[in-house]
Amino acid sequence: EAAAREAAEAAEAAIRTRERAAARAREESEARLRRILPRASAARRAAAEADEEEARKTARKTQAEAAQRRAREERAAAVGQAAAVSAAVAAARLETGGGRGAP
Repeated sequence: EAAAREAAEAAEAAIRTRERAAARAREESEARLRRILPRASAARRAAAEADEEEARKTARKTQAEAAQRRAREERAAAVGQAAAVSAAVAAARLETGGGRGAP
């Protein structure tokens, strides 16, 4: 009977020791989380800000490329119009007798 009681007390002591160790591990884990979470939140905010800046840069680049494309198209249209005007002037000169020195 004494041996059984001692064994039960030893088992209870072992259980209490494991419970204290688990509680200590839980507290340490929670303390680590309290230290890490603010840094993780700051890192997430910084990453989000970097993503937003990258999106703004991409949007600006896309807008600049569209503006350049429009400018090239407008230049090409102007060159085409100038060529058409020159051709019309040349055709008119031919019809009127050959150009500037003609009577």
